[in-house]
Amino acid sequence: MCRLLRKRAAPKLDLDWCNFKNPAKKKAAKKATPKKWYTWVMSAEELLAQVLRLPRTERARLAEEVLSSLEESDEQVAAAWARELERRSREIAQGAVQPVDWDTARGQVLKEIEQRRADRPSP
Repeated sequence: MCRLLRKRAAPKLDLDWCNFKNPAKKKAAKKATPKKWYTWVMSAEELLAQVLRLPRTERARLAEEVLSSLEESDEQVAAAWARELERRSREIAQGAVQPVDWDTARGQVLKEIEQRRADRPSP
């Protein structure tokens, strides 16, 4: 359930909209009267339940936004790849690992994927 986090009132205006005789002026004054603002807190489970009620396209848009917020900047990605390439080059130079040609690596990856699919329980 959503819970009230904080209640705060907007600053008061010196308009007493009840005293206006003209309905248009009364409506304008009432509209200008500050309202009380509430801040609500929603748990992750409540938020997920609300999001799952949205149409598929809206859920996809929200998912894209959330995922993009997790992405690192281009500079961070480039720095991480530079460190990884240095580590791999060092391991090859020290003889800790042996490089594998693309055809062999691709075959191993495809075999692993096939094995994982075969081990997956049927729905």
